[in-house]
Amino acid sequence: MDNFQDFEELGINDNEEPSDFQTAANHVQKLASKLENADLLQLYGFYKQGLEGNCNVPKPSWYDFRAKSKWEAWNALQDMPQSVAKEKYIELVSKLDTSFAKDGVGQQSTTKESWVTVSTLQKPEESDEDQDADELIASVKAGDHVAVDHFLCDSKEKYSKDFDWNRLDKDGMALIHWATDRGCTKIIKSLVENGADIQAKDAEGQTAIHYASSCGHLECVELLLELGADATIKDNDGADAYDAAADDAVKEFLKKCSLNIG
Repeated sequence: MDNFQDFEELGINDNEEPSDFQTAANHVQKLASKLENADLLQLYGFYKQGLEGNCNVPKPSWYDFRAKSKWEAWNALQDMPQSVAKEKYIELVSKLDTSFAKDGVGQQSTTKESWVTVSTLQKPEESDEDQDADELIASVKAGDHVAVDHFLCDSKEKYSKDFDWNRLDKDGMALIHWATDRGCTKIIKSLVENGADIQAKDAEGQTAIHYASSCGHLECVELLLELGADATIKDNDGADAYDAAADDAVKEFLKKCSLNIG
C-alpha cells in the first residue's frame, strides 16, 4: 500500500470529462505541499473510500509508519458510502483552500512534498537528465533494485563522468533520498558505492538517515550508519535523525548506538 504512483490512483482519465471528485483530486496535487500531514491523511482516507469503498488490504506491519497511518485513515471510514466519502473529500478540499473552485483553480507549489504525498497522491517528477539517466531515476523511485544494479553496472558506458549522483530534482530530493524513502537497502548501498553522497541534503536540509528514521525504516537506518552516515546532522528545523524518528524501535536503536543526538 506504500507505492501509489500512477495517476490512475487519482481517478484521472484524459478521455473522460472530469467529475467534481476528480477535479478536487487534481487540485490536491497542487495544494498538497502546503498541507499538514494530518490533513493529507484525512484526504487520503476519503479518497480511497470514495474510489474503492471499504479498506480491502491487510494492515501493514507496525514498523512501517507511513503505510500504517494511511491504512488507518482509510479503514477508519469503514462502511461509509462511497458517494458520501466523495462529497466529504470535495468539502475538505474546499475548506483547506477557500480559493478552490470546481474548475481546479489554484497555484502550483514548487516546494518539496511531504512524505504522505511522496508515496500516495502525486506522481514523482521526472528529471531533466538524458533518457538513460531518466530510466535510472525512475527505477530508483520504483524501488527496482534489479534494474538499478543493471544500469549501475554499465554506468561508465551509459553515463558521462559528469553525471551528478547528488543532484536535487524538482521535489528537492536526490537519488539517495528516494531510495531511502522507498526503504530499499540494496539501492542505497549501490548508490553509495557508485558515488552518491550519504550525507547529501535535500531542500529541507535532511539527509538519507533523516528519511530512514522518519519513515521507520530500521534496516535502512542500520545500513546508513554502517556506511558512515552522520545521525547528528540537523536539518533546516534543527532536527537530527533521533528527532525525526517515527517509532520507538528506531529511537531505541539510535540510543544504543551511543550517538550524541536528540
